[in-house]
Amino acid sequence: QIENEIPKEFRAVEHKLEDIQAENFDSSVYYSSEEESRSENLSETSSSQENSTGSQGDRKIPLLGMPIKQMKLPKITSKEEARKVFYGQSVSYYEKYYAKLQQQKKKISWNWAAFFLNVYWFFSRKMYVYGLLTMVCKAMFTLVGFNLYDNMSDPTMQSFLVPWAVLYLVVDMVIGMFANYLYISHMESKIVYPGESELGNEDLAKVIIIRGGFTLSGVFVCFLLSDLVVYGLQY
Repeated sequence: QIENEIPKEFRAVEHKLEDIQAENFDSSVYYSSEEESRSENLSETSSSQENSTGSQGDRKIPLLGMPIKQMKLPKITSKEEARKVFYGQSVSYYEKYYAKLQQQKKKISWNWAAFFLNVYWFFSRKMYVYGLLTMVCKAMFTLVGFNLYDNMSDPTMQSFLVPWAVLYLVVDMVIGMFANYLYISHMESKIVYPGESELGNEDLAKVIIIRGGFTLSGVFVCFLLSDLVVYGLQY
């Protein structure tokens, strides 16, 4: 009955209209706004489920500082997991020292990276205050060394060369011995543990990642600042 009610003029061109519509069909504009929002909600739900399941096994933070939006944020349910996220790289190394510090209360250990790279190590671990203080100290040592080198013909200057070298090495050794303790102290002052704030799991993970971990950009900033500090003290 419905087909009989359709005008004959429309029936004649009905098949041609169907063919034209099939050729011009665009799936990107076909769905209604309600269906689009429904599909977006489904995709967001599936992605969040993937993040919650996949993040539990993958807790390593990218070395080169991947944007947080592209990370699989870990689900932090304990203080141990929060510390592991804060450490970023070398989790087993710092967690082992943290356990030893809690048991033996020994502040002295040894960190080869801090011994050789001291200023750069501080900046890479986002310990900027210690990094700036060490940078100024090492810059002053460097300027003194340049002055001694330029006046090697003076016997008085030659007598200061060995004490200068020994003192320079002592500073590096002190940094190497107390670097782990300083980093743990820095971690405890910056970290936010689960249950200590009203942050949700994702926001908590973002805060810990931003405050902790390794940053390559800090190394570049340290490289630029070191030249500025040396030239600033020199002139």
